[in-house]
Amino acid sequence: MCWHEQRTTNSFTPACLGPDEVRRLRSAPRPVTLKDLQDISKISETGERYHVVDCLAEGRTKNASGARKLWKAEQGEGPEPLSPADRALARLLDAWDRAPKVARDRFLEERGDQLRRELDAQSTPTPANTVMFQPRKDAQNG
Repeated sequence: MCWHEQRTTNSFTPACLGPDEVRRLRSAPRPVTLKDLQDISKISETGERYHVVDCLAEGRTKNASGARKLWKAEQGEGPEPLSPADRALARLLDAWDRAPKVARDRFLEERGDQLRRELDAQSTPTPANTVMFQPRKDAQNG
């Protein structure tokens, strides 16, 4: 079944999905969008197309472009995708760097106490991180 015709040079080359790929995409946990199908149609390498279909069918990525980024990272052609925590950290750092001094000062007024408590909690050793040594009781020490 052909979903889209891809233009290459002066001729049209169909980019087709096999029946097994169509079946897997239909059973994907997220609905496959037209944009996903367009992205899949642009893939010329069979291995990459299988990978993208697998990612969508198994719910490993939200969309085809995310699956393509993952493929490139696995092939050593692109950076590793950021985790949600890393993305959130990058957004926080970016917002802080772009904010004017007045806004940063207000932020510290609003959240300064909470930040101080968090930093103190991280720097204070907890019982799980602390090793207590007891003096040895032997013949010399009683």
